[in-house]
Amino acid sequence: MKTSCLLFLIGVFACHADYDPRSYIDRQCGQDLGNLWLDIVAVVDNSKGMTDDGLGDVAATLCSIVSSGTRIGTNYTDPRSTRLALVTYNSKASTNADLNKFQNLDDVYSNVYPDLSAVASTESSFLANGLGMAEKVFDDGQLGSNRANYKKAVIVSLLLI
Repeated sequence: MKTSCLLFLIGVFACHADYDPRSYIDRQCGQDLGNLWLDIVAVVDNSKGMTDDGLGDVAATLCSIVSSGTRIGTNYTDPRSTRLALVTYNSKASTNADLNKFQNLDDVYSNVYPDLSAVASTESSFLANGLGMAEKVFDDGQLGSNRANYKKAVIVSLLLI
C-alpha cells in the first residue's frame, strides 16, 4: 500500500508541468498554394443590386484566388488538390458548378466568367438559400469520393447596402 502511494505521488510530481500559454507556438502556414487540400464552394449573390460589373469583379477575384498555383480538380497523382464549386443565389439558389466540374484552371476561367456574366431579374437576395445550396453541394460532393478528411470552405460574395 505504501509503495502504491509512493508511486502515485512520484507519478503526480513527474507529470506536473508548468504550462505557459506564451510558450505554445503554432506552426506557420505554408507558402505553397499548390498543396491546398480543400473543397471550396463560392456562393455569389446575383440579384439586380450586384450589377453586371459587380459580378465581373467577383468572377475576376474568384479566378485570381485559385490561380495562384492551386491544383484544381482531382486528376492528379498527388491527392493534394482543391475542388471548386459555384452557387449563385437571389430569391432562390442554383448550382452552376458542382465540386467535380472544374478539373483545371482552364475549366474555371471558361465557366466562371459566363456563369457570372449577368444579374438575375429579381432584386430579392436571400443568403440562407445560397448557404443551404452550398451545404447540398458539399453533401453531394462526398458521394463516391475519398475526400472526407479534406477541409471545406465557403466563399461568400454579397451586396452590402
